[in-house]
Amino acid sequence: MFRAFPLLAFCGGVMAFGGVRADEPTQAQCLEAVERASLLAGVRTPDDPIRRDAESLLRRALGEAGSQEFDECLDLAREAECLLEAVSPSLDSVCKTAR
Repeated sequence: MFRAFPLLAFCGGVMAFGGVRADEPTQAQCLEAVERASLLAGVRTPDDPIRRDAESLLRRALGEAGSQEFDECLDLAREAECLLEAVSPSLDSVCKTAR
């Protein structure tokens, strides 16, 4: 049992259950980010171009989630959130480091 640990460390780190690296985004994190950005989009009027652009990004994010590409999903959801917050930034913005 102890002989397997160096092999795991050599192969790129300890893997979480299900073969997912512990530092990779999860489906739950992706869907949470999509939901957070969706709430921000819902505050804007339906004909707002920023809302439409953000919703397009969120549809793409959900497509990536469906393909098990949670890192891409998370990136697209964050991009949508940053787009929506460009006009009215919040105190706990995920975009602070991106600006």
